[in-house]
Amino acid sequence: MKWKNYLYSLSICLLFVSCYNEDALKTSDEENIDRFEFPQGNNTWDEDIQEILDQYGVMLVYKGVTSADLSRSWMSYASTNNSAEELKDEEVKFLVNYLKNHIFAYLSPKVTTKVFKPYWFLLKNYFSNGRPLKSNYNGMDFWASCMHFTEEVYMEKTAGSYYASQWDKYKNLPSTKAEYFSLRGGLLYTILQNAVNLGNITIPEEYDDGFDYSTEFVTNDPGNANYPYNRGFITASDGFGYFYKITSRKPVTRLKNFFQYIHLGFYYSDEEIEVQFPRETYPFLREKLDIVKNHLKTTYGIDLQAIHNGPEID
Repeated sequence: MKWKNYLYSLSICLLFVSCYNEDALKTSDEENIDRFEFPQGNNTWDEDIQEILDQYGVMLVYKGVTSADLSRSWMSYASTNNSAEELKDEEVKFLVNYLKNHIFAYLSPKVTTKVFKPYWFLLKNYFSNGRPLKSNYNGMDFWASCMHFTEEVYMEKTAGSYYASQWDKYKNLPSTKAEYFSLRGGLLYTILQNAVNLGNITIPEEYDDGFDYSTEFVTNDPGNANYPYNRGFITASDGFGYFYKITSRKPVTRLKNFFQYIHLGFYYSDEEIEVQFPRETYPFLREKLDIVKNHLKTTYGIDLQAIHNGPEID
């Protein structure tokens, strides 16, 4: 009898907490709607920001971002020592143009559903616990980008830390094709990986034909049929630009291998892919890469080689 009373009381408590959390979430969502003045200006870049909001559902915010906004996180242990400054007009223009021409130009709303948070903060001198941040994709309701740092603030914030000696890595804006590709590729890697994991980008049926996810690899004999490349497995590594050869005998998962084909398709040029993975030597792998590249282009309007090439640099 005592157990019945205990379980009944517990169920009532859980019901109460559930209702409370639902109401709290609703209140939080309602507060988020009008957290920032929008549009934040009447400049040409504000028109671009409005167009991005209309197409992708993410608001680029460059005014009114506080330390409290930067500290919103799902993790209770997240830093609350976050700070940033507002960009000057020419700095806002630069960052919006970068996102417009190097990121959103290579995406489609079809693949970014639930990928972006409601807000994307555009910041200057962004620091967390004395650490300079060029980006943050882990905020509770925001992403953040920062390309502009000033030496005086940087040295003050990083005094006595490892980062004090790293100013050269933060002082300059991108100017070359290689520098822009490093930034563009790294961010699009994150976006497209999330899109695959969320199921926004599907795996075409013809891609699956011929893959074996159970037989162990032979990793020390490129001529063996079970060598990873011969079976169409690219890498087990994670991270933009990492294509270390597979050393484990266990095949990677179907989803991870599929995304690595997307990654391969925009990290290297067609000529570089031919050098790394000659079609004559690895016909199965190259056939699957062709399928993935065609699928992304025809189904989602995403041209992987166009991502690699990027726009013209002024």
